[in-house]
Amino acid sequence: MKDLSKEEIIHTTLLGLARRIGPGGQLPTVRKLCEMLAASRSTMDRVLRILESERVVNCIQGSGIYVSPLINQRKIGIIFPGNITDPLRFSQFWRLLHSSAMRLAAKNGDELKTYFGCPAHNEDNLEPSTYSLLDDIGSRRITGLITVGIGKKDQFEWLKSYGLPIVSFGHPDMSDASLCFNDSANIQTGLRALRDAGCKKAALVYLGAGIDSQDEKNSTTKAFEEACKSVGLIYSQELRWTPELLTHWETLEDAAASIIRQKWNSQEDKPDGIFFLDDTMAHGGIIAFLESGIKLDSEVHVAALTHTGASLLRPFSKYLYRVEIDPTEIIEKMFSMLGKLLQGMTLADKHLLIEAKLLPPSK
Repeated sequence: MKDLSKEEIIHTTLLGLARRIGPGGQLPTVRKLCEMLAASRSTMDRVLRILESERVVNCIQGSGIYVSPLINQRKIGIIFPGNITDPLRFSQFWRLLHSSAMRLAAKNGDELKTYFGCPAHNEDNLEPSTYSLLDDIGSRRITGLITVGIGKKDQFEWLKSYGLPIVSFGHPDMSDASLCFNDSANIQTGLRALRDAGCKKAALVYLGAGIDSQDEKNSTTKAFEEACKSVGLIYSQELRWTPELLTHWETLEDAAASIIRQKWNSQEDKPDGIFFLDDTMAHGGIIAFLESGIKLDSEVHVAALTHTGASLLRPFSKYLYRVEIDPTEIIEKMFSMLGKLLQGMTLADKHLLIEAKLLPPSK
C-alpha cells in the first residue's frame, strides 16, 4: 500500500472519529480539529469538503460540523471488463449479476457504482472507461469493491494499492475473498445427465482465451477429464471446444456458434452430447445446430450451465438439461462477505464454491 499523505491521514482520523460519534452527532470545531491534528486551516477545510462530498459529515455554517445520517451507507463499486464493447450484453450472466447487485444495494440502502475496465499497476495508457474508477478510488467515493470478469494480476495489484477490500467472482488468489463456480461438481452434474440420456461421448464448450487465465483453463480441463472418468464417458483433448481468439467476436453467442460449426463439421466421430459451460454460449451453439439441420435430443443431447432468471434458453427447455445457478444467491454472498470485510471482521471461509442444481428437460 502506498504511503499516506498528511491529508489522507487527517481524512482517516476524522472518518474514524465521525463513526465513533455516530449519525447526527457533532464534531469539534474546525479550530479545535486543527489543533488536535496539527493541521492548517486550509488543509482542514479541504479534508472537510471531501468528507462532505462523501456524505460523512454535514458542515453547517454558523452551527457546526455534524455526522451525516448516511455515514454508515456502504459505497460499493462493481467492476466489469472494459475491453469488450458492451459487457452486460456480452454475457447474460454478467447482466443478471448486475441487476441483482442493483436490487440488493437499493434494498440495503447501499450506494452502488458500476465501472467497465480496470487499469493495471503502473499502466500509462488508461482506457477512457477507467477514468471514473481511478477518480472515485483516489477520492474515496467508494469503500469496497466487487469484481466480475477481471482477471489480470496487475489489475488486482493496482486495486489493492488503495487498501480497499475486494471480493471477486473467481480469482481466489488475487482478492481478499471470492466466489467461484465449483467446476468439478457442475461439470460432473452436466455430464452425468448426458450419460443418463444415453450419451457415450460429450464435448465441453467453454470460455477460453481472452478472459480466462491459464490456471483457470487448466482447472477446467482437469475438471472435465475427471468428470468424464467419474461418470463413464469417453474423454479426449479434442472434446474441449473453446474460442481461440475471443476478442474477434462481438458476443459469446457468435463465438459459440462458430465453434459448433467448425468442430462439428470437422469431427468424423462426432460426440452425442454437448455441455455448454455458459448459457449465452449455449444459445449461440443451439442456434447453430438448428440452422445446420441437426436434430436435438436425437442426433445430439445438450446440457448447459444456466442461471435463474435467464431467458435466452427458455425456447429450448424441452431439449435442454439445465445445470442451474442463482445469480441473486451469488450477489448476496458477495455483498455479505464484503460487508464483513468492511467491518474488519475475519471471514471463516474466504473462498466459497457455488454448486448448481440439475433441472431436466421440461417435456
